[in-house]
Amino acid sequence: MVFQTLKFAVIFIVVMIIYLFIKRPEHFRWRDFLSCVWWVYVITLLLMVFQSDQPIGELPVSFRERIASGDSINLIPFRTIINFIRYGGYDDTMVNILGNILIFIPFGIGVVYLSNRGVSVKRNLIFCLLFPLFIETVQLFVGRNVDVDDVILNFIGGAIGVYIACGLAKISPFFRQLTQK
Repeated sequence: MVFQTLKFAVIFIVVMIIYLFIKRPEHFRWRDFLSCVWWVYVITLLLMVFQSDQPIGELPVSFRERIASGDSINLIPFRTIINFIRYGGYDDTMVNILGNILIFIPFGIGVVYLSNRGVSVKRNLIFCLLFPLFIETVQLFVGRNVDVDDVILNFIGGAIGVYIACGLAKISPFFRQLTQK
């Protein structure tokens, strides 16, 4: 599934570049191009995180039963992170912790460049928190593990992206123009 999604993403990006050049070659806007790339990234991310761990037709018990039993649900902050550090191997720990952070840095960057001009950093950070909360909530219904630590790590990644984008917009005219419509 992920491979097909990546193929789709590459084809979509190439088609969008061609379209943008044909439609208005003298007015090619990097903002339009980056918008297309960001949306492909978001769709790919959603497809990856919503893919069920269970085969189709064998979805686990209902979400009500999962909530009642607490099966595959962690609502205690830092429990999973600490367990990975204590008991997990180095590779597993790095993949879980750094992977959850790194995968959301582009999200934070895109939120800044695609939001309306003048949107505050605080508002962008709130959006970077709400999106992982949405993902974890939906994962409850599709039979995936639900973990507050994922929300924390994803938010950290999104916040890093927001601050990178804001910093680049302050020091570079190219990035500054991307934040303007």
